[in-house]
Amino acid sequence: MTPHLTRRITAALTTAALAVGLTVTAAPAASAEDVPAVTITPLGDTPIGSQPYSAAFSPDGKFLATADRGSNAVSVLTVDPTTGRPSGRLTAATGTQPYSVAWSPDGKRLATADFGSDVVSVFTVDQATGQPGGRVTAATGAAPISVAWSPDGKRLATADFSRNVVSVFTVDPSTGQPYGRVTAATGTQPYSVAWSPDGKRLATADYGSDVVSVFTVDQTTGQPSGRVTAATGTQPRSAAWSPDGKRLATADYGSKIVSVFTVDQTTGQPSGRVTADTGNGPSPVAWSPDGKFLATADYNSNIVSVFTVDQTTGQPSGRVTAATDNLYLLSVAWSPDGRFLATTSFSGNTVTLMSVSPPAGPVSSEPEVGEPGADGTSALSVDVGSILSLTMADSDVALSGVTGAADASEPDSQMAYAVTTNNTAGYSVGITADQESLTGATPSNTDVIPVSAITASQDGAGALSADTPVQLHSQDARSIEAGDQFTVGFTADIPFVNADTYTGVVTLTATAK
Repeated sequence: MTPHLTRRITAALTTAALAVGLTVTAAPAASAEDVPAVTITPLGDTPIGSQPYSAAFSPDGKFLATADRGSNAVSVLTVDPTTGRPSGRLTAATGTQPYSVAWSPDGKRLATADFGSDVVSVFTVDQATGQPGGRVTAATGAAPISVAWSPDGKRLATADFSRNVVSVFTVDPSTGQPYGRVTAATGTQPYSVAWSPDGKRLATADYGSDVVSVFTVDQTTGQPSGRVTAATGTQPRSAAWSPDGKRLATADYGSKIVSVFTVDQTTGQPSGRVTADTGNGPSPVAWSPDGKFLATADYNSNIVSVFTVDQTTGQPSGRVTAATDNLYLLSVAWSPDGRFLATTSFSGNTVTLMSVSPPAGPVSSEPEVGEPGADGTSALSVDVGSILSLTMADSDVALSGVTGAADASEPDSQMAYAVTTNNTAGYSVGITADQESLTGATPSNTDVIPVSAITASQDGAGALSADTPVQLHSQDARSIEAGDQFTVGFTADIPFVNADTYTGVVTLTATAK
């Protein structure tokens, strides 16, 4: 029995001898965007009003507002900048059944969509305490369910659920009074409305039509027109623009998925839909401030999910989750610095804050190099992303032996690889088989060798499996700059099978902690 190495994982065969071939395939090196680099940790529940339907952070992150449908009120809480915990609830009466709340871009006003009163309400917010007051209103279409401010703060839009229209108002800069309503027809039952970051377009998630609609907004009058659509999953409840305006995401409640579209920058047409499975009944969707992640919350469960978004394709993947203590989650909002997520429980009458690590905030909120800081100095900001790569130094393994005899691990029955990461929490490496059995090269040979007959060993040892990874290595520190070098050994306990060359594939995967 002589283990040996060949590129195609085959071996010379003599009578009564068996060559066992094992092809080793390394998982692709992951870019910074591919690494599931965030964790979300619940920080506890805070009681608020009855049936909170929506939550939003103020632009400076100092306050958190909720629309409390059952209390007919808007609540404002102060957010602790260190712990993220909200407290000190202040309220103001809205119309009947406020479903949505939104801050003006300057943080001086709040707006609510009052579903039961068919009005949009605007409040002036005390900048020291967060107390909302001085309510002014304007009539919308029937059952406004969502409200959004334009990026310049000059306009408000509402999705009028029962009227099947989007309404746009001009806002008086002195009083906050909305006026001059203009409308455009949406699909059936628009559930959400969102402005593009440049303020030139509006999107609605049309729950009853299973489409997302995009309108071009006249910059003088505010009139939306030129509707273009794209098919979503069933019952989309929320639409959100990426921070760069190049993509749209929808939470497709009935299909239990999140959809991401690429938006044509000339026409506004969404296309190239890619999807990912969520939990049960995703209702809201929100982009992280840096545009690298999407968050959803499930109405029919207590789960908040965060997906990593491929920066080239828009594909969401690498879902991480956290559970709240209560069901019926109807909102999800990122803090402006990307350090926290907020969600509201319709049944629990609570708002839950979650920490996000590392923060998913904007690339840099500091002055550019050479721009004076507050003390007259120049600020310099360097953002370093996460990396994780796995490379193979020797990716072919060949084992040979006779039926009924165990193969000993020798140099040719080994595989070498390297892991490079700057993740200070460390990483782990596992190996799985891509199939249940190794098959023979001879077409007439129906014998197979189960992958469990092959043992992989490094820090520990285990029989290969197509279902459960064998952990080869784990550490709680980053790698060295040149990459940590490892060798994996293999042995085979060959069952009673025909003499042949049997081949299969295994996959090595490195995962950041």
